Amino acid sequence: MALMKFREPNQVRWIGSRPGHNGTQVLIRQSATNATAILYTVPVGKTLYLCSVGLGYFATAAGLVQLTIRDDGLATIAFLLSDFITGAVDGQSKNISYYPPIEIPESWTLRVHSSAVGLSVHTYLFGWVE
Repeated sequence: MALMKFREPNQVRWIGSRPGHNGTQVLIRQSATNATAILYTVPVGKTLYLCSVGLGYFATAAGLVQLTIRDDGLATIAFLLSDFITGAVDGQSKNISYYPPIEIPESWTLRVHSSAVGLSVHTYLFGWVE
């Protein structure tokens, strides 16, 4: 995996660390209802540094919500970021931040899954690729 390069110019009035990156910012939003949706596939030759994810859902039927990272073969779940079962009439939101960011290699995908017709899941992710 690539090495994260934090930088801080020597600024007189700064106190503490001001991390930066040489990558391209990634901010993606995706929804799924009774389906699996791909949030993001890491481009070839790049590494995704995942800083935060958010899940919001509204359920009129009980179901399973999963946020996963799959390897480049897409056959297996490499990481399970979030996994929970909703109530029949339910709605919540959840935000997760990662510091340091999770490094996700090229060609891996982030996916969101909803297992019921009455379960709408709305997801976002924030990070950068370099």
